[in-house]
Amino acid sequence: MKLSTLFKSAYSSLNKAECALQTIWNNLIFEGFEPEDLPNISSGTSGSEIFLEYRGKELHEEEIINLMESNGCITPDNFEVYQ
Repeated sequence: MKLSTLFKSAYSSLNKAECALQTIWNNLIFEGFEPEDLPNISSGTSGSEIFLEYRGKELHEEEIINLMESNGCITPDNFEVYQ
């Protein structure tokens, strides 16, 4: 297989992953944040974990799901509680 084909395949996979992360982020509700200071959604370098990062602190998948299901939103204070 040509190396250029492998690169194209990798870029396609990365694009799909970025779209999936954006879909998750679009379904989260943030309260108490300034509009220009919202958490960022990311995945680990191995792609095996997804987390929110806010001012150097993180919420991981289980915490995000729990907060959304129990509180209906994520607040800045949540990043302090789960540290």
